[in-house]
Amino acid sequence: MPRFAILEHDWPTLHWDILLESGPALRTWAASAPPGHDSPAVVTVAVAEAVKEARGLEGIDSLSLVYALPDHRLAYLDYEGPVSNQRGRVVRFDSGAFAIRLWNDFQVVAALRGDRLRGVLTLVRLDRPRHSRGHPWGLAWSPSDLLPSTAPTPRHPVG
Repeated sequence: MPRFAILEHDWPTLHWDILLESGPALRTWAASAPPGHDSPAVVTVAVAEAVKEARGLEGIDSLSLVYALPDHRLAYLDYEGPVSNQRGRVVRFDSGAFAIRLWNDFQVVAALRGDRLRGVLTLVRLDRPRHSRGHPWGLAWSPSDLLPSTAPTPRHPVG
C-alpha cells in the first residue's frame, strides 16, 4: 500500500505539505491547514459548483484552496527536522497508508489511514490560471473515523 505524510512546514510561511507516494517520488500539495481543520483559503461557491459538476464531486460543500508543488523525495515520508538550504523545518502532523480510489491529471481521491486522520481526501485541479506558488487545486476532506488524539491543534498562519 502506498504511504502518505502531512508535514507542518514553517517556510516561507506556515503551511502543511500533503505528500502522497507515487512511484519513486511524492506528489505534493501545500495547504494553509491540514485536512480536517478550518482553512482560511476556501474556493468560492461558484467555482466549487463548476468543479463539482465537471469532476463528479456531488455532496462536497466547499473546497480548501491548495497548491501543487514539485515532487518531493520519498525520504520525507519519515523525515522531521531542518530542510536543506535554510528552508525552515518540517514536523510530522500525520502519516500512514492510503488506498487510491481515483488518480488522474485532474483529480486524486485517496482513502487515508493515518495515526490521526482516517477518511477520504479528494484533490481536484481547478481550471484557473497558474499561481506563482503552483497550480491551484481544491481539497475536500471526508472523515470516516477521526482517531482520538491528545496531540495539540496545529498552529494557524498569522495574517
